[in-house]
Parts: sequence; C-alpha cells; structure tokens
Amino acid sequence: MPDRVLFFLETLGKEKRHLLKQEVQKATEEQEQATQQFKDVLTRMKEMYGFKGGDLEQFYNKLKADYEESEERAEAVRKRIDNVEQIASDLFKEWEKEISEISNPNLKTKSSNSLRSTKERYARLHKAMNRAEESMDPVLKKLKDYVLY
Repeated sequence: MPDRVLFFLETLGKEKRHLLKQEVQKATEEQEQATQQFKDVLTRMKEMYGFKGGDLEQFYNKLKADYEESEERAEAVRKRIDNVEQIASDLFKEWEKEISEISNPNLKTKSSNSLRSTKERYARLHKAMNRAEESMDPVLKKLKDYVLY
C-alpha cells in the first residue's frame, strides 16, 4: 500500500494497527482462495489423466484458464503480503518513535514490552504467510508444465 494511501487512511482516522489487522485478514482470505483454486485445478488435472477422447482443445482451454486464474490468485496473495509488510514496518517505526517521546519510565517500559511482543507475534505470522506464498510457486510451475504439455 503506497505511503500516500496510508497517510490518507490515517487522516480519516484509521490507525496503522487497524490497517495491519485488516490487511492480515485480507491476506488470509487471498491465501484461502488460492488454495481452493489449486484444489480445483488438481481435480481437473486428475480428470486429464482419465481423458478418453472428446474435445481436447476445450479441455486444454479450461486447464489454461485454470492456470491463469491460479497465477492471478497467487499474485494477489503476494501483493497482499507486501501490503502487510509495509504497514507493519510503518507501524513499528511509528511505535518506536512514540516510545522515544514517552517521558514516564514505567509507561515507556510497558510500551516497549508491548512492541516487542507484537513484533514476535508478527514474525510468526510473517513466517507462516511466506511459507504459504513459497508453497504456491512449485504448484504453479507444475501446472504450467501440464498446460504446456
């Protein structure tokens, strides 16, 4: 999400933590849709192995369309993850700046502890999102091979 958009949303009252939560939810939905698309394509590929004649061109066109839709869904997941990364980075920078401005030592410590805990949770989430993203590429490569075959 470009900085201009983030600034605009913040001026409308949306804070980065809310934007991050929203983007994480959208990323999860995108990943679920991509997973379902891959399952649908896998079913069609299984049908291909049992293919007994008929309109081969029609079957090819459907498989190619499935590949292209799968590629689009994978790209949507990648973009959503990029948005999450940008918002998280901005949120953490802003939070660190705010901590440096807190004069009360007790509040400063509590905020620092909350930031550290949030960064740890985000790191686990980020790792899971990246694993899901990386698992799509081998599937897409195999699917492309079948389409080209």
